[in-house]
Amino acid sequence: MTDKPETIASSDMPDPAAFLRFEERYTSKLSSGDAPKTIPHRRARVTIPLGLFLPETFDEDMVVVIRSLTPKEELIVHRRAAGADEKALSMEMAKQGLDTVNGLHLKDYQTEMFWDALTLAGRMALGACWMENCAGSVDDVGNALKSASVV
Repeated sequence: MTDKPETIASSDMPDPAAFLRFEERYTSKLSSGDAPKTIPHRRARVTIPLGLFLPETFDEDMVVVIRSLTPKEELIVHRRAAGADEKALSMEMAKQGLDTVNGLHLKDYQTEMFWDALTLAGRMALGACWMENCAGSVDDVGNALKSASVV
């Protein structure tokens, strides 16, 4: 008996071993102690111009890195932003995914300070950047939806 799951072969189906290769790469790192705590994140680097901050906060443009979220983080953000529209939700996702500012990893209170220093347009810019670069592209989502069929 084998631990490998049964696969259904089909001429129009991509290689069923693709998941198994991912599993092998990830679990081999786990057993060697080299694996990250989570699957690697998508990251996006964006320069926020001084004009997208409130007056008398920063004195130069800031380089921000935002990252995708874990499923657990996404759930936390969804609960925190209950009833929010798509733009407000994307801003909350970007805030949660704020990784570094000018190379500095922020503590929770620093994230709040940075977020408060942004104008609405600055928060919206980070939300849009998060949606486009960290959540997956609209084209990829569209292609996934187009490929769906009843089986």
